[in-house]
Amino acid sequence: MSAAPHYVMALVFSPDGDRVAVLVGQHRHERQNLVHLLLFGLSGVGQTPLQADLVDEGIMFAEKMQWSNSGQILFVQLSDRVLLIDPNTAATICESRSLPRKGYLMPGGLIGPDSYVVGDRGEALKRDGWLKRNGWLWFYDLACKPLRENDADARPSSGDTAPAAGLLAMADETTKIVVVHEPDGQAVSIPDGRFLVQVGFLESGGMLCSGTLPQQGNGSLVCWKLDGHTPGVFSRFEVNDGGTAPFATSSEASIVMIPDRGYTYNPFTENTGRRLKRYVIWDAESGATIATIAPRKQWLPGYTENTPRKVGDSLVFAVSRDGGLVALATVDSIEIFKVPSAPPSGDRKRR
Repeated sequence: MSAAPHYVMALVFSPDGDRVAVLVGQHRHERQNLVHLLLFGLSGVGQTPLQADLVDEGIMFAEKMQWSNSGQILFVQLSDRVLLIDPNTAATICESRSLPRKGYLMPGGLIGPDSYVVGDRGEALKRDGWLKRNGWLWFYDLACKPLRENDADARPSSGDTAPAAGLLAMADETTKIVVVHEPDGQAVSIPDGRFLVQVGFLESGGMLCSGTLPQQGNGSLVCWKLDGHTPGVFSRFEVNDGGTAPFATSSEASIVMIPDRGYTYNPFTENTGRRLKRYVIWDAESGATIATIAPRKQWLPGYTENTPRKVGDSLVFAVSRDGGLVALATVDSIEIFKVPSAPPSGDRKRR
């Protein structure tokens, strides 16, 4: 087994906020790649966590982890497969794998009472004289059996689900965000136009936010209320020449954890900088900053077996469903913070 330091790939709180699931990896073991799934309770600090070892011949990238509303299923999406895990035993319930030459590259999740969805960014196709890259969506039941395959009619760069509301949000690579209601397929389009945005639901699907990786110009986090046919911008955390992704949301509340990141470009050397300034705990309902946390470091992944790992900005964190806790990965631990109460929505401050 490699002696290289482990790094945290993903974090997620259980619905009651009393447990945390952590993906830790990855390293070579007996000519295969190994990732550890750890499940530990916050009320039993010091106790040995449940552990499952995920093994694959190829490199594994963590796309999404999500707990079911019942707390009885943990959805784990890697770049080419999905595993449904029993969080009480860490045993695998079932798994699905992507089709040959395709991948599960759009973060999906549980949707509705008895299914999950994953997506692919698509292929290059010639249509009406234009280069179009269509993505695909695959729906499965909770026994990991295929239900159907849909043409996404877009090239989704990110996605999220609100299981109880039956909603899927997809961000097209450069033009818009599409919110689809299942199983009727009704869709609402939200213009965005920024490159490679991340999307995330809040308030059980009542609100949606999008942010971007560091870039020149508008890197703000923008949020919409999904209570009409043409949602308008409801609140915004302003960032110029920087970025706000990857961010984490409280799926049942309005709290967002934002990495406030800068962006610099030197035209002579063509070097870019993406410095993490701070983590911001922000309330999308009131538009107010609740708290800030100084930057933390963690081990970054090495992309080959022999690539030495180094320490860099930690961009792995999570918010509990009710917005009362945040978890942040660091070099040798996971830090848990209690979030102060948000101000009432009547004190709205739009940044």
